[in-house]
Amino acid sequence: MHTSTAYRFTTAGSLEANPTLMRQRVSVAPFGSTFLTRREGAMLAHCLVVPRTSSASPQPTSSPHPPWLRMSAEDARSRVLSVRSREHVYRVVAALDQGRTMTVEQIEALTDISKFAAGARSLLSAMWNAGLVELCQLGPMFQPGPRQRDGFLVRPTKLGAVLHELEDQMSYPEWLSTTAGMPFDSDRQFARHNVLATELGLRMAEFGNVGTVLGEKLSSMSLLAYAGVGDQVPTTGASGGSDLTLVRSDGLRIAVEVAASVTGGWIYDKVERLVRVLHRRPLARTGLCVLFVVAPRRESVSQAPREVLRKVKQDIQKAVRAYPGRHGDLTANRIGVVSWADLFPDGTTAVADLRKLPIERPTGRATRTGRTCGSGRTSSTLSRCRSPRTTRE
Repeated sequence: MHTSTAYRFTTAGSLEANPTLMRQRVSVAPFGSTFLTRREGAMLAHCLVVPRTSSASPQPTSSPHPPWLRMSAEDARSRVLSVRSREHVYRVVAALDQGRTMTVEQIEALTDISKFAAGARSLLSAMWNAGLVELCQLGPMFQPGPRQRDGFLVRPTKLGAVLHELEDQMSYPEWLSTTAGMPFDSDRQFARHNVLATELGLRMAEFGNVGTVLGEKLSSMSLLAYAGVGDQVPTTGASGGSDLTLVRSDGLRIAVEVAASVTGGWIYDKVERLVRVLHRRPLARTGLCVLFVVAPRRESVSQAPREVLRKVKQDIQKAVRAYPGRHGDLTANRIGVVSWADLFPDGTTAVADLRKLPIERPTGRATRTGRTCGSGRTSSTLSRCRSPRTTRE
């Protein structure tokens, strides 16, 4: 009966902006239009690898690296392994292990470390020279002139000797709090995607009605829908995951996927996998919902932001028809979509009801005349619900 139902999204309504809501950690509009692209033959993002210098001597004065990054590998190793720096290094490693790529300012916000990149011998410089992280920045990094270090991108390197030494000196509680009981890895390096997901997690942790935010590493479907609730992970049907997870104060978990492009048909495959999990795993058992946040690159002429949003909605509708769920636990009630531009009109403003995270769900049933049935109201994902079977107020 449900498979023949055509679903339409309820209307979002007007969104009121609050111009004093948040501090700008990342400039979303220009960031989304230029990061990791080439224009007029110029590389707009330049990534650095670990410098190959002698461990016994500092880098020469003729080094192309700026002065604040010059430190011998041996000095850097001693710094990151020292008892004095250990706690801060653990925090940075843990943050990058979850988010993969972050700006310096995002790392400071997540780890509560002030002046992470400040000074002539910063902790960032030590971790870079020790081979724990790589650096990247929009635009030519080493041209003359002042640069804001807060905007540098930081990502983990491949597993190396210093990271193994760092892990060996951890106590079990330190290792567990740093790694969440999972091995280190440096996969899933998609800079723009990761930075936007991290920023969304930070903004929702600061202004949303959430208890905690989980990074990508803890947002796999095998963990959220199976192992995390004590059930055995099946050999098929539990692959993939989301970019982050918002955990509401009452335990509801919202797996968030940031969608930037709809080319190649990959987005429907992603939507279908997540909807299939919702179809198979009841809300009362998993407490799991899914949210797509559409944040397309704005320089793409062929994919206007609203066109990408429309395509994601169509794919969600198609997947919901194929995997409708059960009576009283429809997948249409557990999946939603929202545009980044609707949540954050520009870099320093947000919708007035961001705390409740307004989204759209495919809960309006289409009639023969084409009219949409249903409440026509925006759903508030982070509002406390009265029943475990619905996320409406």
